[in-house]
Amino acid sequence: ADRFQTNSRKEGTARPPASLRFPSGPPRHPPVPSSSLIYIPSMPSAVGAPAQQQQHQQQPQPQDSPLGFKRQFEKSYDAAAAVAPEFRRPLELARVLQLRLGYSREDLDLIGDDVRIMQGTGNPHPLARIQPGETVLDLGSGLGADAFLAAHRAGPGGKVYGVDLSQTHVFQATERARQRGMEGIVEFLHGDMESLPIPDESIDCVISNGGFCLVPDKKKAFEEVSRVLKPGGRMSIACTTVRHALPEEKNGEKWPACMKVFLALGSIGDLVTGAGFELPTVDLSNSRMDTWDIPDQELINLIVDDEFGSMGSGCSHARKAAERRAREKLQAAVSERERAEEKLGTPKIGVHWGDPKFAHLQTHNMNDLCARVVISAKKVCTQKDSSGDSGSVRHIHTAMILTGTGTSFASVVMLKRLSKSCLRNLRTATRLIFKL
Repeated sequence: ADRFQTNSRKEGTARPPASLRFPSGPPRHPPVPSSSLIYIPSMPSAVGAPAQQQQHQQQPQPQDSPLGFKRQFEKSYDAAAAVAPEFRRPLELARVLQLRLGYSREDLDLIGDDVRIMQGTGNPHPLARIQPGETVLDLGSGLGADAFLAAHRAGPGGKVYGVDLSQTHVFQATERARQRGMEGIVEFLHGDMESLPIPDESIDCVISNGGFCLVPDKKKAFEEVSRVLKPGGRMSIACTTVRHALPEEKNGEKWPACMKVFLALGSIGDLVTGAGFELPTVDLSNSRMDTWDIPDQELINLIVDDEFGSMGSGCSHARKAAERRAREKLQAAVSERERAEEKLGTPKIGVHWGDPKFAHLQTHNMNDLCARVVISAKKVCTQKDSSGDSGSVRHIHTAMILTGTGTSFASVVMLKRLSKSCLRNLRTATRLIFKL
């Protein structure tokens, strides 16, 4: 951890020391159904030189410039973090919303009360497959919930770093880590995903839940992820994408800044493999944008189901009492939010606040425009040979996908590439062949 001390203090973030209490063992996720994954067989290219740390210039920037976007997002999330204590969701409601994003009840039990202030677009943990003792980096770590969950999986021998553009988020997450007894195990740093304050090849696994959406230069961000990962390291990034180019702005209508920088779904393969990754997948199993648009009665039923632990459990009298409590809590939550907005004088701005510039969004089906996805890939661990090829396993995987079933063409490619492979790649290739 000492190697990160300079960066942490430079950004004005306290570097925590000490200990962590862990449950009996890390939670386990069911496997992601293979039918929901898109395999992208593009060939990776070499990664460029590590990005250099860049300082924000002080002169005004156009709002739609990369730096202008960053300043908008930093200001918005600093403001959101400042009022987060006033806008905590009821625990029961927050759990249901995160269950809809793919978290398990076991996950949410470990996250505890922090689920009330969770943000994000999905669940990066199943495809991350964090192992005990690993060093994990959480991009756009916010108030720390995903970093805390990653710490439980990495165990006492692991380490988790969170990087966030909002200094207020970093400060609050650091304080929360201290309250949870995770000092020295989870550390939060102020930084930019396009120029991470992390040394080369020091991370085993990179995760992100939502923050990656707001990076203006996705190519540079993927290259930075590749730079900090160890050879063979993994990434699992939950983010929102645009299915196609957004319609042209006209008649005073505007697209929110966040949507303008969303990753294009069709560009993922080239960006990821071009940054030095292999075998990228895009999980579309939970991609709908309206997953939180839940009718009141259905929401109440989901809260009751979560309280009883499984669908249909509990006697009818107990369930009716639970439904009554859930309805009262939802009504109280609405009233509490209205009081907090009035007390804080929260400005009604942005896509979620009914700004007239964004009223046209109501005329669009957001499921047609956007998709929530989880992008996963492994950093290439073989060097390019003189012919420009870079590893037998990737070529075998590509050949198998292109031919569909392991035909003679795939066998020829396999034999040619295996002659240049190390024993580790041979074992991996053999397992892959039998699997496919």
